[in-house]
Amino acid sequence: MLQESVDALLDNGRRGRAITGSNKRPLKSLADMIKGKQGRFRQNLLG
Repeated sequence: MLQESVDALLDNGRRGRAITGSNKRPLKSLADMIKGKQGRFRQNLLG
């Protein structure tokens, strides 16, 4: 139970089914905040 919560915080959806919030949408993990077009690197750090 604790391991699943930590996994969801770091990389939600990696273990199969993503953990969802109260609005039935998958929670955004730390890895999701960094990678992708809307991630921290592309939006802020690269200019």
